[in-house]
Amino acid sequence: FLVYLKDITHRKAAEEQLRESEERFVKAFEGNPQPMVLTGFNDDRYMDVNLSFILMSGYERKDIIGHTSAELGVWLDRSERVFLTNELKRFREVRNHELRFLTKSAETRVLLASAEILDLRGKQCLLISATDITERKQLEEELAQLTSRLLSIQDEERRRIARDLHDGTAQNLFGISINLSNLQEKFNVDSHEVEVLNDCQVLADETLREIRTLSYLLHPPLLDQAGLVSALQWYVEGFTKRSGIQVNIVAQPIGRLSSEIETALFRIVQEGLTNVRKHSGSDTVVIRLEKKLDEIALEIKDNGSGFKVDLEDPENSEFSGVGIPGMKQRLRQLGGKLEISSHGYGTRISAFVPLTHGAKNGSYSVSRRS
Repeated sequence: FLVYLKDITHRKAAEEQLRESEERFVKAFEGNPQPMVLTGFNDDRYMDVNLSFILMSGYERKDIIGHTSAELGVWLDRSERVFLTNELKRFREVRNHELRFLTKSAETRVLLASAEILDLRGKQCLLISATDITERKQLEEELAQLTSRLLSIQDEERRRIARDLHDGTAQNLFGISINLSNLQEKFNVDSHEVEVLNDCQVLADETLREIRTLSYLLHPPLLDQAGLVSALQWYVEGFTKRSGIQVNIVAQPIGRLSSEIETALFRIVQEGLTNVRKHSGSDTVVIRLEKKLDEIALEIKDNGSGFKVDLEDPENSEFSGVGIPGMKQRLRQLGGKLEISSHGYGTRISAFVPLTHGAKNGSYSVSRRS
């Protein structure tokens, strides 16, 4: 008898560890409260799904296993699958990617998905887990629409108050000033009465100027009459006189824009310069306005101390309560985006608005550089 013996203790131990690992994976996969799927990476064919996915999708397991996502038609936009595949090829994993999923009943669900490539028994597989954020997105959209409506109401109310101040209060003060001037002619030039009337005249004229300035700040007539560039030049000149901060505006001839875009960009400049005056300590500001092929770009740049930015939640940043959410929403309702870069030697606020606006899908990004 010739007997060959081979020690396979380590191999058996490895196999046992693999078996236990697979069992743990299966338990975690099946018991996960979030929808999870396992597909082939190259052929996109479903290998397994958990109960949460079945309940969310409306499909039965037999309708899913062995089929591809294209056969089931679960992607509202096929380009989302292409993007996900390309990102996975580059990084082997994707975290918190927003995508839209079609259920069996053709209902759209918004999912926040994470995916990674796994090597299972020599085959490249794709493991995807997702959180259904449909209701949250709907609530966000409703809040965004409400905020947009409030901003529109606010702008209309500013316009109305400005008109009332200009056409009513300012005209009344002008009439008072004329009457005071007429009364002065009734008394001796050196009399006490004339001195009192002179004081009243000065107060009336000063109040008239303040009322007119307030009226123009609420809603400058130039914005409607001559457009954004003229209104900004007027506002910047007054801001420099009031604050002592030198503001240079570089604006290309952009022509007239829609009233929504002109109002939004004017308000962003107002908010931006207000923040510079209150918080930055900057002594100069540069404003650039230019028209590109398909968008309007506005930039407000100062040389101040900057501010702290919360990259996880930009609206919780140091000065988010003084206009940043309003800037963001004004642009969002126009399909635009807001970018903020802040560091120890200045802040840059950039706003971009597409010339063909309407889609409410603007984005918002903030970065901080050391």
